[in-house]
Amino acid sequence: MKKIFFPIQKRLIVVIVFVCAQCALQAQPLKQFSSRTFSVNEGLLANHIVDIAEDNTGFVWVSFGAGLQRFNGNDFETVLPQQGLPETNHPHFFKLNDGDLWLSYHSGISAYNSVTDKFEVIYKTPERNLKNIN
Repeated sequence: MKKIFFPIQKRLIVVIVFVCAQCALQAQPLKQFSSRTFSVNEGLLANHIVDIAEDNTGFVWVSFGAGLQRFNGNDFETVLPQQGLPETNHPHFFKLNDGDLWLSYHSGISAYNSVTDKFEVIYKTPERNLKNIN
């Protein structure tokens, strides 16, 4: 009788654990995502994107072989070379752990300050190294 009771008890424990696990586990509700597509018709510089990133303020930065743009959710703004950002062709983005956005490009690295809306050169490739690349 003991041999018969033990397997039944074991099965009962497995069933109870399974039922409790099913009650505890609940699927997360499906999230509804919306998507929009953009092309040169909606303001992009080109249809081929090199890199894309989002900054701390929610702007989406898009880089192309031919330049750099910032998207605010409605419009694309072309970012031209300026003090702190000497070039805008083929930049790549790096989002740091603190949320800061850095851009690397052929001649160096710049940091974007979302508070001042300005760039600062963090690293400039020495001229002698640039001549060897060209």
